[in-house]
Amino acid sequence: MGDRRPKLEQRIATEAIWAVLLLTLALFETSLAPTLWRFRVDWVLVLTLGWTLLYGLLPGVRIAIYGGLALDLLGSNPLGTHLLALLLSVILVALLGEPLDREAPLTTTPLLLAAALLYGLTLTTVLAISDAALPWQRLLLVEVLPTAIINTLVMIPATALLRRWQRRRQPAANLEWI
Repeated sequence: MGDRRPKLEQRIATEAIWAVLLLTLALFETSLAPTLWRFRVDWVLVLTLGWTLLYGLLPGVRIAIYGGLALDLLGSNPLGTHLLALLLSVILVALLGEPLDREAPLTTTPLLLAAALLYGLTLTTVLAISDAALPWQRLLLVEVLPTAIINTLVMIPATALLRRWQRRRQPAANLEWI
């Protein structure tokens, strides 16, 4: 009677919507987005870290699982690579972001940059393990660092948009279970 949790059907529908949304975003990231811009933006990472920053560890892990599996199924990397990288980044943001003022971009930007670097380093490490002929120094300076900076620059307004969406939606729905 006093249970505020949504019904099972509503939770299943919400999970299905998240899975389809992240699969669509992963499809956009892997196929269409590289041809639109010169620089690569990891859109699933941007959404996942922004969501983690706003809602915490468990919602971030759920989004990371859906997004990581979608990227792994659509990409050419070894299965589980993106999932591992996203989970490590989510854990970093959730644990180190807890004591920070999440409303201030100056306090969260270095954390988001560190998480984006961890994401890129994890992907690079897994690729280096599977392919020993990987040029580490060139890859770190030419690919990982610039991509992490671009992802961080995109995450600042994306997190602000997510925060604004959260404030508009907050009075209408109870988001405790997310």
